[in-house]
Amino acid sequence: MKQGQQVTGFETVEHEADLCIVGGGLAGFAAALAAARRGIRVFLMHDRPVLGGQRIQRDTYVHPGSAETQ
Repeated sequence: MKQGQQVTGFETVEHEADLCIVGGGLAGFAAALAAARRGIRVFLMHDRPVLGGQRIQRDTYVHPGSAETQ
């Protein structure tokens, strides 16, 4: 992309927040939750349709409380 060239095909949406967290993995979600519980207006950005980051996206994920981890 050349300098000054605009990206097309994306919708621009404006939000007002006190804190923007990029990444809905475990750490990002925990940080957003902790901030929101303190009254901070949080905007959480994630590039996938579900939260959880790489760990939750893998086919081999086993929930820590399942019998397979015992």
